Amino acid sequence: MSELTRRSFIVQASLAGAAAASGSTAALLLADDPLAAGPTPTNLLLHVRDVRTGEVSVLTDTEEIVLHDSRLVGSVLRALARTGR
Repeated sequence: MSELTRRSFIVQASLAGAAAASGSTAALLLADDPLAAGPTPTNLLLHVRDVRTGEVSVLTDTEEIVLHDSRLVGSVLRALARTGR
């Protein structure tokens, strides 16, 4: 298994959790292979706004998509626990 970097984790988790997103970023996020689907955002940030409700903001170069995904938040918390943080 390859080493999981913070950036690759954020990208992978954000793409997996944003399946219900809308807008131009949604087509990219819904693709089977998002990196082959076309232009990708230069920057991508995942912000967990509320752990209890699973509210997450996915911020790209020009868009913010707010979604509720408790499984995604759980994945983030488990990844943090594995790193000892």
